Amino acid sequence: MDNLSGDDLVSPQWISFVPVSCKDGYLTYNYTNTQICLKYVSTPCTYPEATGYCQADGGDLIRLDSQLKHEIATDYLLPIANGSTIDVWIQGTKVGNDWFFHDGSKMPEDFDAICPLALDNNVNETHLRVHGSSTFPCWDMVPTLPLSDGCTTYNLTSHQICLKYFPVPARYSSARNLCQAEGGDLIKIDSQEKYDKFETFHVPIANNTLIEVWVQGEKIEGQWKFDDGTPIPNFCPITTGTNPGEILSCKDGYLTYNYTNTQICLKYVSTPSTYLEATEYCQADGGDLIRLDSKRKHDIVTDYLLPIANGSTIDVLIQGTKERNEWFFHDGSKMPEDFDAICPLALNNNVNEKHLRVHGSSTFSCWDMVPIRRYSFLCEQYHKFTIYE
Repeated sequence: MDNLSGDDLVSPQWISFVPVSCKDGYLTYNYTNTQICLKYVSTPCTYPEATGYCQADGGDLIRLDSQLKHEIATDYLLPIANGSTIDVWIQGTKVGNDWFFHDGSKMPEDFDAICPLALDNNVNETHLRVHGSSTFPCWDMVPTLPLSDGCTTYNLTSHQICLKYFPVPARYSSARNLCQAEGGDLIKIDSQEKYDKFETFHVPIANNTLIEVWVQGEKIEGQWKFDDGTPIPNFCPITTGTNPGEILSCKDGYLTYNYTNTQICLKYVSTPSTYLEATEYCQADGGDLIRLDSKRKHDIVTDYLLPIANGSTIDVLIQGTKERNEWFFHDGSKMPEDFDAICPLALNNNVNEKHLRVHGSSTFSCWDMVPIRRYSFLCEQYHKFTIYE
């Protein structure tokens, strides 16, 4: 090359390949032969509002058009979720029975392989969101319901509710004011279905410890009423006293074990399932895949699985997700560094093997696995929630 200097180096004929940095507030990711800039907005927005915001800022809602893009979105959202379930708008509009991106192109026919789909196929649910805490499948959604960080959406028979947990200690009146300032109110447990969703929502928050959470209810002349004055039905038993301490029995189909200062309820499901399917099943039932976070827990699992195995080798899904060569539980916490002492590890360390199962017949070690393989699984629950005065 000739010796170049001065004006030669700033000539308009030269093309710079130095990547342009992202705007403030965006995080940069390398993507194929380019870079993408991601920004999470926690303000509750409808789908049109979210789309308008992103486009006004020079971009658009994220377009999940490849497995790599979904992995990038997962990597970005994990610390935001921080163990809680979140719902986040992504590009996706349903016209007829087909799904489209914003440029009018059809979403790939194998989109379910990019982002596992969980669609209600309700005629009004015409847009997409990712939903989860450690894995993020794609759910359909009505366009007018605002989504935001910390607000978890549940479908009821006739409508949807959005639940948000505040870890701040507060008096009853202050808690109501806080909820009303967010555009809602303390949860009104007026149906068995609502109670079940309330329980499902709080189990991972409790994370095996006893918690106390305000719900709507005031005693007026000896009778419990909601804040609108209507009587409280007996969907959630009210227990007198301020220091419950008592742990209720497990649901049907679960086996009870004493564990430290509480009880755990275990249920083995023999239906072969993917890791995502097993996780969603356990969480929908009010618990999660079992979390092997102590030697005692592993001993309990061994005791529980021995008669199920009955001398045959079985594989059973447990909690464990690998991100950047580190293993995490579903609440986002790292698995113990001495996990091998809890459950002996036999890892292939294949890049695609990013979940865990126990494997064995009389002893049970922990093996890694690819997410799409199907195995039986073990659900775990702790105490049920009871309303106390």
